[in-house]
Amino acid sequence: MSGQCGIYSGADLTNVKIRSNTFLGGSGTDLSGGCTQGSPGVTISGNVRNGQSSACGTGWASPPAISREVFYNGGATCGTGSQNLGAGATALSPFVASHSNTAPDAHLTGGAGRLDGAVPATSGGCPTKDIDTQDRPIEGSCDAGADER
Repeated sequence: MSGQCGIYSGADLTNVKIRSNTFLGGSGTDLSGGCTQGSPGVTISGNVRNGQSSACGTGWASPPAISREVFYNGGATCGTGSQNLGAGATALSPFVASHSNTAPDAHLTGGAGRLDGAVPATSGGCPTKDIDTQDRPIEGSCDAGADER
């Protein structure tokens, strides 16, 4: 995959934060492609994503800053404070409403304990709103992924 530092096709990313997303149905943002820029300023934090690839930006000219990622469906962990929910397509099932390709739903379930409070809110670690425009904490910690429970 070329462009956008191996995340999606298009021009390389520069000076962006990819944070608090939930990538469902096989989406990985595995960072396996090379970023051609010397120091693109890409920061990745608090996302829930497929962990089938452990590339983690190792092919980049300057690897992204990665922290507090939550991986499922593979063995990857990247960056500081990251965790893995386990292998297999259903590893995310107890935590989000639906991870299917046909009806994905990133809302957290009652059993979302490992995603609760996984990301420090300090230093801009959490956006102010979630996918439903619900407030996220500005102090303490927020939930990993797109939904704040």
